[in-house]
Amino acid sequence: MLFLAPADLGETVLATGALAHVLNDGDELTIVCTPEAAPLFRAAPGLARVRRVAANAGIAARWREWMNLARTRFDVVIDARGGVLGGALPAGRRVALTSGPMLRHRVEDWSEALGATRALSPLLWLDEAARGAAAAMTPDAALLVLAPGGVSDAKRWPAERFAAIARRLATG
Repeated sequence: MLFLAPADLGETVLATGALAHVLNDGDELTIVCTPEAAPLFRAAPGLARVRRVAANAGIAARWREWMNLARTRFDVVIDARGGVLGGALPAGRRVALTSGPMLRHRVEDWSEALGATRALSPLLWLDEAARGAAAAMTPDAALLVLAPGGVSDAKRWPAERFAAIARRLATG
């Protein structure tokens, strides 16, 4: 299985639910992602390879990566980048997003693309190193992390919405 992760870190996290939905026991998983996203997949089941490609990589670097990947016929390609190179890789099944309704969440787009009957919420696979690092930050308390950033204004919530969500999550 090949997962071509989005160049945007937040979009990569949102696509992990789609990856988890199609990943089966015994699958050998190859991930292509940005260097920043690579740690998200350290503990992914069946992980065989993580290939790092910078978000701003030029066409020559992308072409070299495609040439490396094209040597393998993947049973499933999840193309979260939506590029020409991902569409041309040999695959038994290919999944990519199409333009969905304007005001729909990305996890719902992934659900539709995969024919899932529920929203495919993000899933993070944590290894012992990640669990240890989190425990070291707050040894006697739960840890809640929110990512209020966004690459564009369209992907940013107002600060008061994040504050409201944080309060709701913290108090149950």
